[in-house]
Amino acid sequence: MVDLYLQRLLAVTLLLGGVPSLVLGIGIASTNPAAWGYSREQQEASIILFGGGGLVATSAGSLLELNFRKQRQLRQRQRLQRFLHGLIRESQGSLGVIEWVTCASARVPWPTEELKSFLKTEALLLNAEVSSDELGNIRYRFPFDPQRQEQQQQLRRLLHDLIQQNQGRVSLVDWVTQASALVTWPTADLRAFLEAEASLLEASPEVVDNNALYYCFQPTALPTAPPSASA
Repeated sequence: MVDLYLQRLLAVTLLLGGVPSLVLGIGIASTNPAAWGYSREQQEASIILFGGGGLVATSAGSLLELNFRKQRQLRQRQRLQRFLHGLIRESQGSLGVIEWVTCASARVPWPTEELKSFLKTEALLLNAEVSSDELGNIRYRFPFDPQRQEQQQQLRRLLHDLIQQNQGRVSLVDWVTQASALVTWPTADLRAFLEAEASLLEASPEVVDNNALYYCFQPTALPTAPPSASA
C-alpha cells in the first residue's frame, strides 16, 4: 500500500509542476518577444523548456494518476471479496442488500449502486438464491460451503498467476484445462467463474481467428495475489 501512495505522490508532484509550466510555455508562445526585450531564438528556447517540459510532466503525472486509481480499485475489490466471505460465514449464508451496503460502505468508499452491483455479481458466481420481502428488500442466500470458498481462493490465485505469466492475456481453454486439474468443478462453473472475475477486474474479451476466446487483463495494474487460507 505504501508503494501505491508513493506513486500517487509522484503523480501529484508531476502535475503540480507540469501544468503551470505548460501554461507558461503557451503564454510565452502567444506573446511578441520584441515587446519583452528578447529574441525569437530565446522565445523558442523558452517554449521548448517550459512548454515541452510541462507537457511531458503533465502526461507522465496523468498516466501515474490513472494507474493509481486502477490499482486502488482492484485492491478495494479484493478487500470487498474477503469481507463478503466473512459476512457469509457469520450469517451462515443469509445476507440482505441493505445490510451489505451499510457494512461495505464503511470499508470501501464506493457508491451504493456499485456496491449492489458487486454483491449481485458475487451472488451469481456463488450460485446464491435471491428472495425479497413484501417491502421489496432483497436478500441473498449463499450456499454455506467452506470447502468451496477455499476452492474459489485457489482459483483466484491460479488466475492471478496466469495473468502474470501470459502478460494479461488468458485463454478460456487454457483456464479450464488448468483450473479443472485444481478443483473438481463442472466446466460451466469454471467458465462462469472466469467470466465473473473478468468482469470484476474490467478485462475485455477477445475472439481470435480460430474462434478461441481470450480475456485481456492489465497485469501491471493487478494487486498482489489473494492470500492463501493458511497465511
